[in-house]
Amino acid sequence: MKTIKIDEKQYAVALSMIKGIGAKTARSLIAHFGSSENIFNASKSDLKHVKHVGEVFANKVFKNRAEALDRSKYELEFTEKHNIDVVLFYDDRFPVNLGQCIDGPIVLYVKGSSKLNHDYKVSVIGTRKCSVQAVDQCKKLVKDLGAYNPAIISGLAYGIDIVAHRESLHNQIPTLAVLAHGLDRIYPSAHRKEAAQIVENGALITEFPSGTNPDRENFPKRNRIVAGMSDAIVVMESGLKGGSLITAYLGNDYNREVFAFPGPIETPANSGCNFLIKTDRARLIECADDLAYFMNWQQVQHRQSKPEVDLGQLDSFSKSIYLTIREKGSTLIDDLARTMDTSTAALLPKLLMLELSGLIKSKPGKHYDIT
Repeated sequence: MKTIKIDEKQYAVALSMIKGIGAKTARSLIAHFGSSENIFNASKSDLKHVKHVGEVFANKVFKNRAEALDRSKYELEFTEKHNIDVVLFYDDRFPVNLGQCIDGPIVLYVKGSSKLNHDYKVSVIGTRKCSVQAVDQCKKLVKDLGAYNPAIISGLAYGIDIVAHRESLHNQIPTLAVLAHGLDRIYPSAHRKEAAQIVENGALITEFPSGTNPDRENFPKRNRIVAGMSDAIVVMESGLKGGSLITAYLGNDYNREVFAFPGPIETPANSGCNFLIKTDRARLIECADDLAYFMNWQQVQHRQSKPEVDLGQLDSFSKSIYLTIREKGSTLIDDLARTMDTSTAALLPKLLMLELSGLIKSKPGKHYDIT
């Protein structure tokens, strides 16, 4: 696991707290300067010449960074006191899928016992005012998905969200709740009991520091994390407007697999799911096995362990590359270079050799994974 200095963590938290500096701009700044700390030590002239930043954003950073550093110090004290993990986007523990999203957050606050990179990750979402039929379908879906050992992701909201979390807890399936506020509160307060149970069998996740209210504009931001973390997104029941459709559209943008349960055409609560299906924005499914079929997932008891790979013919550097990719999972070449403290130029010929040997495979976006 990569060790991140507390100073760097504080600078990254501070950068995320500067109003008007979104995730894309923050990532551009970090990529240019090499660390969050260097951003806070840069001149205004250096800041404004960064690609995709410009003078307006440079002024915001330069003007507000001292105040942000003070706030970040308080936030780290709060997280330490309340056993909250602060995970930076270049940390090995950060959700791999979310790290691939250009607008993904640079900091996550995590409270819980669960890892964030399960083999299978399913977001289960839907309307807050769900029908009895949708509740029953959601319970069955989550229970049956347990055979595939996934993590169930949702937003702790009323309706389908809380049904998915409760059924996960009931069946001892890890569940991750993504929040639209800081971890000094729970919204809605009626779900405090479930939130406490999720901490023991999953995690509460947010990009928002303590003191952040569940304001309306935070929910679309929350939804992009729900979509970005997942391998598959399931819309159980939804009208034509609302957070579920936003999350589904984000899933399309992120190249996630989106699924929807169909419903009677005369029922407005089903219009969103039916629309997703008929416009090819989602696949029609009726059960967990349908989802597993499309995703090519195997039930836990049916998975075959991969034979041990003979690494005896590899040089030490190539072996280290292979073992690092195997440990991290699908890995961006820049992240691999950072983890191994080397250059991408040094990695490329070794990666090609490993790929030609059939030990790894290249994926879109300069990612590599074992075969």
